[in-house]
Amino acid sequence: MENNRRDRMFVRKQILTKLAHLEEHDPSNTFINHARRALRRKLSLPEYHALLADTDKECLTLHTPDDPPETVELPANDGQTVRHQSMSEEEKKDLDSNIGNEALKPDLLTSVCDQATSFSTERLRNWLDIENHARILAPMMGIHPDTFEKAKNAVEAQKASCAIFIMLQLGQRIRDFGAYFHSITLGQRRDQFDPVVLIKRLSKPAMQTA
Repeated sequence: MENNRRDRMFVRKQILTKLAHLEEHDPSNTFINHARRALRRKLSLPEYHALLADTDKECLTLHTPDDPPETVELPANDGQTVRHQSMSEEEKKDLDSNIGNEALKPDLLTSVCDQATSFSTERLRNWLDIENHARILAPMMGIHPDTFEKAKNAVEAQKASCAIFIMLQLGQRIRDFGAYFHSITLGQRRDQFDPVVLIKRLSKPAMQTA
């Protein structure tokens, strides 16, 4: 029951984030009011997933041929080709910048990435707590448990866990969590992704209120 409640909370937050994105770019969209009315009711997890799918379809209408999303090719065992939402050049540089192995404190990660932290019923005190929580969040974000374990072995547990927390904090800036997680832990961006860069950027007031 607790897992189901967390899943419903997670999908609901995804829907609300995407609705805010829709409202910002298309305030007259009638789907927004329809979705918000639906969210006033206590929905089942399948109903939340159905509403999320409908919301995703509406968000896709915002993209024009002049602003196509990136594509990321996954191995055959990870499914078909998926697409991510375009990111600003500055954000891409942050994701791909490698500034070394500067130490990152657990409490800084949990305070900056409050979206991920909000799903924990207990305080995340250390990297083991963070790793265990990231392992719970991964399937909720469409990342297969096996993929998380492979990433943990490839880039170490701390970096894989940070990727989960940071991606969830970035929210609608990433269209497909599974594809992007694969890219920055097992794919071409594996050696470039440095969590410290994004944590520093996300900790800036301007980024938090964006």
